[in-house]
Amino acid sequence: MKPDLLLRMYQINFNALKMNLDGVTDEDSLTRPQPAGNSINWVVGHILFSRNQILEPLGEEAVVEKSEFSAYARDSEPGQHDDMIPLSRLIDDLTRSQNILETALGRLTEEELNSPVSNDNNGDSKVLLVDQLLFLQFHEAYHVGQTGLLRRMTGRDCAIP
Repeated sequence: MKPDLLLRMYQINFNALKMNLDGVTDEDSLTRPQPAGNSINWVVGHILFSRNQILEPLGEEAVVEKSEFSAYARDSEPGQHDDMIPLSRLIDDLTRSQNILETALGRLTEEELNSPVSNDNNGDSKVLLVDQLLFLQFHEAYHVGQTGLLRRMTGRDCAIP
């Protein structure tokens, strides 16, 4: 796979996410589906939290502090309103992370893309960088799709016809 194709996939995710978030307020973003599920705020925060896993193997700094974003980690309990970061800030941080990601992917070579990287916290498991980035792109796209449905729950029209 060529790095520019992977870059394009992440750009599509980001553009779809921006469309789904257009007009959604901080208050709206806290609406949770019933009887269970996460809000738009949690999904966007989780995407942003996961961006660290994308940027780290690319040699980039984390975009958010894990401690500040612990409410958005996988398997975290659904956040209380006072635990959540305003959607407007999440969008700003996501835009910043997108710029960093695009720069990093833009300079990535095919050789680097096909090199092994750590796949766990202690470095014992290795995968190819391309495989890790493809999985994380799928993970992000999955959550971007959720924002489309959650947007509709706020009473807004479908953003992506």
